[in-house]
Order: sequence, then C-alpha cells, then structure tokens
Amino acid sequence: MLWFIGLALTGPFAAVDAWATRRNAAVVIDGGWSGDYVRKACEQAKRFPDEETASRIRNSGCGAVAGCPEMMARQQACTSATDPKTQASQFEERLVREFAVAADCKGAAVARYGGPDAKPPSAAEQAIMSRSHWELSIDYVAGAARQRWSLQYLGENEVTQGESATVAQMASDVCALLFGQGAAPRR
Repeated sequence: MLWFIGLALTGPFAAVDAWATRRNAAVVIDGGWSGDYVRKACEQAKRFPDEETASRIRNSGCGAVAGCPEMMARQQACTSATDPKTQASQFEERLVREFAVAADCKGAAVARYGGPDAKPPSAAEQAIMSRSHWELSIDYVAGAARQRWSLQYLGENEVTQGESATVAQMASDVCALLFGQGAAPRR
C-alpha cells in the first residue's frame, strides 16, 4: 500500500505511474462516507472534554492540554449554525469546482455519490459511475485544519491515503495519482 501525506511517499511512485496508463481518469467522491464520518467525528468532539480534562483546562488553559485546541475547534464547528453534514457537502462542492479549474486535473471526470438516501445522481454523474473509476473517500472532520482522504481504483486492492490542508491541495494530490504524474511538491 502506498501511504502518503501530501504525497510524501514511503512506497514506490513508479507503480502508480504504471497503473495510470490503464486506468480511467474518472473519480467519484463518496459523499455518503464523508457525511457519516463527520457525524461520528462530531459525536466524539461533543464529548470532549471529560471531567478530568476539563479540570486541567481550567487550571492550566487549553494550550497546556494535548489536543485541546484542535478538539475545541472541532467542537465549535460541530455546534455551529451549519449542520456538519452540510459542511462536508460544501467541502465536496468546493472540491468538485477545484477539479474543474485546476490545470493538473484537466481531463478528469468527477461525480459525487451522496449515499443511498441522497437525491439520485444526474445523468452525467451516472455515466461516470457506470464506467471504471477511482473512488475518493474523505474522512471529513468539521473544524480540522487538514482533511484525510483515501483513493482506490474500484476492483483493485490498493488504497492510497493522504491528508490535505486545502481543497486545491487535495485536487492536485488526487489528480497527480489519477494521471500518474509522479511526485507532487512535498507539503
């Protein structure tokens, strides 16, 4: 398995280059996954802090407690006026727009799958989903500075995982894999 964070690779990238020559440059974003993931992440954030951690925060401040600033940002995002699933969906919408305008994504086809309870995909999305494609799953966490993701070509066992700070970085990293363009700049 290739594992990378912002394309900092620990495995051979040449293998991805060989795969790209025989793979379709179509990606389906699994919105059902990100919606479920953000719901579970928010449940966890809402339980933060426990009594002992709250006491340490009161006595020493949030910055003195490991993970507190990140969890407080998540908790605030999870309890904001915008529903966390909506936040995940909005992130995906920005990502789709980035795929459309990013120079290194030219030629990629993108569709979103909202899950079994979502509105049916459009005819264009259905056409993308009916062919061989990559599946992009985003472990969306409301309020997180970076979003983790995994990319898999359907029917194959290899899963590539990454972490991106922006939608532009995520689109760039994913497209580098789609087109087998070699290593992107390390971030």
